[in-house]
Amino acid sequence: MDVNESLIFERAIQDAGAGVRWLRSQGFERVLLIGNSGGGAFVSFYQAQAEGLDIDSTPAGDPIRLVPGDLPPAQALVLTAAHLGRARLMECWIDPAVVDENELLATDSALDMFNPANGPPYSSDFLTRYRAAQTARLVRLEASTQADLRRLRSLNDGPRDKAFVVHRTLADPRCLDPSIDANDRTPNTTVWGPPREQNYSANSMGRFTTLTAFLSQWARCSRADGPTQSGADVGAGSSLRAHR
Repeated sequence: MDVNESLIFERAIQDAGAGVRWLRSQGFERVLLIGNSGGGAFVSFYQAQAEGLDIDSTPAGDPIRLVPGDLPPAQALVLTAAHLGRARLMECWIDPAVVDENELLATDSALDMFNPANGPPYSSDFLTRYRAAQTARLVRLEASTQADLRRLRSLNDGPRDKAFVVHRTLADPRCLDPSIDANDRTPNTTVWGPPREQNYSANSMGRFTTLTAFLSQWARCSRADGPTQSGADVGAGSSLRAHR
């Protein structure tokens, strides 16, 4: 799944179900779903709905008209290098120093992890304020997305969706401070390149999206949430702690 496409998870599980049904029609008795990276939360969402369908719309309120036969359960899930879900990833990576969603460079220096005055290493006080501000920004984005969607859909013959940009979505202090969730990783790196460069780049995680896709993928109302769908306990000590 490309992180920049307009993806609605509630519709994507229909596609997955079509694939499982086709395999069954070809005589396969056991079907395993493999979820890599963000696919882990996705296949968990699929299986949870296959075992007990309880949704009839997207987070944007659009009907999806699923029936149990659309989602035959798999016999097992295989998760490889899977994170907890796009919304949880966004909450840990989004830059809380952004002070204007329409201005790439507007920054609160007191919350800027790239400001040498703040670290690394980062103090526990800074990290507490930083994580709280990350959550607050994501909550604001979800609220503004929902408000914008309501405004568009209140118009006669108005559009049902709109594209927009989420600036600076790769600012996790762990990228610069290896003492946080310590392991043998190399500081000042991400899977895509230097963190500051990726944070400010024109194309990065969740950068281009739409109102409906943001709610389904990146907002806290996203249902493609690994621990929620699997019943896992993330643990209060985790930096990716449960927020539902």
